[in-house]
Amino acid sequence: MQIQGATIMIGSLFWENRNNCIQLKSSIEIAEKRKLWRETKLDMESAKLINLPITYGRKSISRFCTYTMTFSNSVSERGKGYVIPYKEKINIKENFNQLYCQALELAQAEGISKTGENTLVKKWGSVGLKLNTKFIEKNKEAAEKIVEFWKNHFTKLNIELYRIDENEKHSITKTGLLNFDIYESLDDIDYFIATPVSPNIKKYPNGIEIAKAMNESREEYFTYFVENYKNGINTKYDKEILDNLPTKIKAKL
Repeated sequence: MQIQGATIMIGSLFWENRNNCIQLKSSIEIAEKRKLWRETKLDMESAKLINLPITYGRKSISRFCTYTMTFSNSVSERGKGYVIPYKEKINIKENFNQLYCQALELAQAEGISKTGENTLVKKWGSVGLKLNTKFIEKNKEAAEKIVEFWKNHFTKLNIELYRIDENEKHSITKTGLLNFDIYESLDDIDYFIATPVSPNIKKYPNGIEIAKAMNESREEYFTYFVENYKNGINTKYDKEILDNLPTKIKAKL
């Protein structure tokens, strides 16, 4: 049985390369790894923007303490992110090794799994899985086996890290499943994988606060927001962010 997968991207995983990454050795290495992974594994020409529950919700030390994107189940308005199909289907007739390999490659591209670790889980981020409802309806037994296989890799996952407070639903379940709905009709995709990250702040920032972090960053770092915006990845705060950025940055957009 062959099934078609896709990955969901809501930030730098979609656009980062050697030229637009932070020019440090470690950042360049992961940017090149991401570019190679996209080019060899994903059908980038079929990338599609869809509505997703996302916001700028993590303060990133590696990006000069500016805000980066998170999945959030408390956003009042969905933003836009990408779903990109894999170039090749995987075979699940005998086992789910190919699914695990795809997930591990994503974990490596995100920096979740370092060389030799072979893990899908870190405190700050994990690889989550979502089966298409249509696939579950037509392949109930296979779907149950996939979920059973998948959860074995998430025994160390602390889902309390994956929400802003107790009033918000976690972005990932304790069995490693993505905990949000996809409303678009994507019947040609059987499963999705993505990387929820932990919001390491006490409350989600508004557009003014997101812009302020960039304006006050030590290296005047605007690249993450600029590249997201140019590539169509957005949140409900984008206009407010733009209104509070320097003229020289607005001119790039």
